Amino acid sequence: MLKVSLKYLFGLLFMAAGINHFVNPSFYIHIMPPYIPWHAAMVAISGVAEFLLGLGLLIKKYQRVSAWGLVA
Repeated sequence: MLKVSLKYLFGLLFMAAGINHFVNPSFYIHIMPPYIPWHAAMVAISGVAEFLLGLGLLIKKYQRVSAWGLVA
């Protein structure tokens, strides 16, 4: 039961963090290292990825690949 609850909690938290990339992009732009190009585009791409991988944690078929994607 705890494992399932934590899976949903982490999925929702990652989805919220992905949305936050679009609500508050300046926070993420400021923490980007200077050697990474196109800061605004990279923040948007990582926000979409974080949202989709968080959503994947909620779908049994995609849980394993989503978990590894979030680790990466």
